[in-house]
Amino acid sequence: MGDTLHAEVKVLSRKETREPDRGVLTVGITVLNRADQPVLEYQTTVLMRREAPRA
Repeated sequence: MGDTLHAEVKVLSRKETREPDRGVLTVGITVLNRADQPVLEYQTTVLMRREAPRA
């Protein structure tokens, strides 16, 4: 108990959707302890809000 954790997030892929205000991201997340040792790694895909392309 009492360890300090931090996370590193890396975008692995991104994909536009038909809706200009949304996009799909696949990210890899690594949770590291105080000694910078990975204690959890996973990938997830999320729907994100985004700005519409500028003209």
